[in-house]
Amino acid sequence: MNFNFIILVLHILSLTICLGSTFYLITHARKTILIYCFLWLQGIILVWTSGQLFEIYTLSITAKWALNAFQYIGISLIGLCWLTFSLVYSDYSFNKKSKFLYKILFIFPVIFYFLLLTNNYHHLFYKEFHMDYKVYGLFFWFNLIFNQLLVTIGTLVIIKYSLKTFRQSKKELSFIVFATMIPQTANIFTVFLNINIDLTPLAFSLCLLLFIFATYKYNFINIVPEAFRSIVKNMSESIVVLDSLNRIVIYNDSFEKNFKNIFNLKSSTQISAFIEGLKIYADNDSESFTNALMNKKTFSFNGKIKISHSTTKYFLVNINPVKDIGKHIVGRVISFTDVTYDTILLEEISIKNKELLNLNLQLEAFAHTTEELAIANERNRFAKDMHDSLGHSFSALLTLMKVSKIMYKKDFDEGESNLDEAIKVASEGVKELRRSIKGLMPSKFENDNLTSSLKSLTLSFNTPNLNINFVSKGTEPKINSLVSIALFRCCQESLTNALKHSNADFINVTLIFNVNNIILKVKDNGSGCEKINKGFGLIAIEQRINELKGNLIIKSSKNKGFLILIKIPV
Repeated sequence: MNFNFIILVLHILSLTICLGSTFYLITHARKTILIYCFLWLQGIILVWTSGQLFEIYTLSITAKWALNAFQYIGISLIGLCWLTFSLVYSDYSFNKKSKFLYKILFIFPVIFYFLLLTNNYHHLFYKEFHMDYKVYGLFFWFNLIFNQLLVTIGTLVIIKYSLKTFRQSKKELSFIVFATMIPQTANIFTVFLNINIDLTPLAFSLCLLLFIFATYKYNFINIVPEAFRSIVKNMSESIVVLDSLNRIVIYNDSFEKNFKNIFNLKSSTQISAFIEGLKIYADNDSESFTNALMNKKTFSFNGKIKISHSTTKYFLVNINPVKDIGKHIVGRVISFTDVTYDTILLEEISIKNKELLNLNLQLEAFAHTTEELAIANERNRFAKDMHDSLGHSFSALLTLMKVSKIMYKKDFDEGESNLDEAIKVASEGVKELRRSIKGLMPSKFENDNLTSSLKSLTLSFNTPNLNINFVSKGTEPKINSLVSIALFRCCQESLTNALKHSNADFINVTLIFNVNNIILKVKDNGSGCEKINKGFGLIAIEQRINELKGNLIIKSSKNKGFLILIKIPV
């Protein structure tokens, strides 16, 4: 068979592999940095192969030189391109120093290519360049060594990464090592064994073809069927698919929208970068979820996470395995369901329930306090009524009995009359006691108004040794019963105190009705006191007046009597 025909077939095969795999990747693969590097490498090989093919069959030295220069665009960049593909494939993290060194590497292909273009002036790249043969110069070998070194480094990087990643699967590991060694082997045979045809571009094409096969077989560079992409694209849940290497194969629009603030999808396809973002913005309860993501053997998980960035969001998360036709697990699907609204609503309901519980406890405490207050008020009312009514009755009864004892010695009939009056007072006291127990008005308010009730009260206190004068000024309006009872009890208490403590023989009681208030004044001519000590009676008067928002004035001085002045607003 014609040797030139074999060369032609090999170059066409290489071109076919390049064009076919490139088209397949463009139409089927998700556009990631790894895919872009892969396509760049394919383009370099395409330039190299096509330039070499046309150079072989050209009949002009000028055209041969031009085609040689064209293919050297690919040859000069092949080492750097392969290294770049290897680093991206192995998820190498660039720091400032490594980025700087990487940029420096670009200078060498530029220098070598410039020396090639200007070779006619210095002959440092080719000592001789003829139609049938070439004599290589110093910088040709420098270029060869530089590319060979970069290809070797890239190959070692892939092998090291594969040893770490596929140590549990010898089949995948062997496949990757075999594929990456093909270009190295072909280049060694071409250069050092002085073969007339350069097998290196074909070897690179074959290597990349094996990577395409690995994509289908082992899911190395994440080619995803379009049908699956179209299904998840418009789902409301956030969906992300991981391959067996924990790399992101595909994600939908919802995932990008919800997590773009914590994870730059354009700069990394490793789920570890997403986890780092979660550790910053997610709450502590998300640790079990991040651990499940990092552990490639955790195929199933259900939980809930909270993420706080510009806003706070809650997600139900699920991890489920992805299996191939042979039921082997080749990846995982992670779904995030936004339950922010439901969670916030439940939290608000919980807060309201706590508030209602506190209010209920407060109402119970208030009801208990109200009950105790009602009991205390009733006890105080009863005590004041007992003090006012029984105090008055017993004071009057005691006075009448003393008078009766004296009068019996002088005038029997007068003494008997005083005893009858004492019996009457005692009977009224018993009635008042019963009425106080039942919480009723004093008996004198059943048919009388305040003026007549006080007049009747003052008459009941009159004795041969005590004269009480009652004066009423103004027209009595319609008065609230609470006001009438309070003024009656206050007057009753004032007269009782005067009778017991003042040694007075005259008491002046004045009731005045004004437009805005009612004034009650009780003034005796008794012994008075230097210092007023409020007993139960005066305290009861003060409480009654305060309840009606009235004013109370108590004045006394020694040998100048005692004054109680009450002013109640109408």
